[in-house]
This record gives sequence, structure tokens and C-alpha cells, in this order.
Amino acid sequence: MNGHLIELANWPRGSTVRAILAQNKIGQLKDLTSSSSQLSSPLDREFLKLVRNSADLVIIGAQTIRTENPPAPNCAVFVLSNSLDLDPNFRIFENEKTFILSKLAHPSLKTIVMPELSPQRILQQAAELNYEKVLIEGGGGVFKEFINANLLTEALISVSSKTGSGEILHRSKFGLNLMQQVNLAGFNFQRWLK
Repeated sequence: MNGHLIELANWPRGSTVRAILAQNKIGQLKDLTSSSSQLSSPLDREFLKLVRNSADLVIIGAQTIRTENPPAPNCAVFVLSNSLDLDPNFRIFENEKTFILSKLAHPSLKTIVMPELSPQRILQQAAELNYEKVLIEGGGGVFKEFINANLLTEALISVSSKTGSGEILHRSKFGLNLMQQVNLAGFNFQRWLK
């Protein structure tokens, strides 16, 4: 892994709510297959893996789990789900520290039942479990909720030149300032801070 990317991935001291995402130059989060896989690259996926495995907690939406079936990180995971439409065979559930956060209990998966799934309440739950390095991994709806609640302290954004599709969530809407950039292998890796 490139030294500049390792530096970019380092967590600051204290409580941090960090978003990580790949998007194209205009801010689309999905490729033409409606996932993020073609907006990414092997280097970008290695960077994501490094950041995920150095977090205390990853927060991810159920739609992203259903669409992309990401591997389980080494840390705790909160899967946000209103419908509980989640297959226990998804890779994320290979991690014993993966919990669904929902208003109802899943019949066969570990669930933290919460009457309110607001970003504030989710982060309160994380703090009660002593998670300081919190990574928001998406998808678009989850990102928007945390952006609208003004709860992100930083974002790591991999900007691709590839063609995207769907809704635009431009970096300028995050309420953060661009602090650092690393250009590698056709990607612009950016760090945005409050």
C-alpha cells in the first residue's frame, strides 16, 4: 500500500465519524450496474479494506448489503434495516460482531432493537459500546442522513473518472473542507474535514 494512502487512512485521536465512498467526478455513487464496483479499482478496494479494518465500527445500510454483499470487516458492524430483508448467508454476517439495527428483531440474526433509527441515536448506541472510530460505509441514503444531521467529522472520497449513474451526492454538500489529495492509478483520493 502506498505510504500517502496509509497516511490518508490514519484515524485522528478521539471520537471520529468518517464516511468512505467512491464516486465519479460529478458525484454519482453508482456505476452503470447500479453498484459501486465499476467506480472502484483494486487499489481503491485495498484502501477501503485498510480503513474498514482500522475502524471500531462500520455502519452500512441493508440495501448496500443486498446489492454488493461486501465482506465482513474485522471490527463491529451495524447494518441499518427497516425491512429486515437480509439473508443470513450474506458475507457481512460471517463476523460475530455484526448486528442489525432495526425497529423489529430479525428472526435469526443478532438485532439491536431501536425505536428510532436516527443518526444521533445510532451514534449514541455506538458511544455506549465505546466505539470511537466510526466508519459510515453507505449507501447513498445512509450518507445523506448523516450529512443532513451534520454528524460527519471527515470523509475519505475516492474520485473516479468512470461513468456513473443515478443520483448525484456531490462532495460540496458534505459540509466539510478538502484538506488533502493523493493522485494514484487514475484515482483522486481525497480527505475532507470539518
